[in-house]
Amino acid sequence: MPPEIIRDAIRYWEVRRLWYNLALTALVSAWVFLTWPHFRPAFTLDSLGKLLILAALANLCYSAAYLIDIPMQQSPSGAASFWSCLAATALDVVGVRHSIRPPCCVLLDRGRDLSLCRRRLTSA
Repeated sequence: MPPEIIRDAIRYWEVRRLWYNLALTALVSAWVFLTWPHFRPAFTLDSLGKLLILAALANLCYSAAYLIDIPMQQSPSGAASFWSCLAATALDVVGVRHSIRPPCCVLLDRGRDLSLCRRRLTSA
């Protein structure tokens, strides 16, 4: 495995880890603030340790991006394929991709035959 691939992955993902942690902190803080009476009994020294364990697990889940990114960078069409999958996932989360293009087209549109996609469209 070439070191520049690992270096590129680290350079890309670790810069964004700070924003991930800030967004996660903001979300949890807002949840606690908006439902404060519910969380009041949970604020103990014991719960701080559990919260730190959950934060570490969230960062471990964030690191799972390396399991996808590094093999994708090594594949011949890795970068384009990675970004098209990332864009499709982001649009799915927003809920607009299905109104723009059918889900099967994302995997089939790279110069391949779109007959399967057309068949799925007409049968749906």
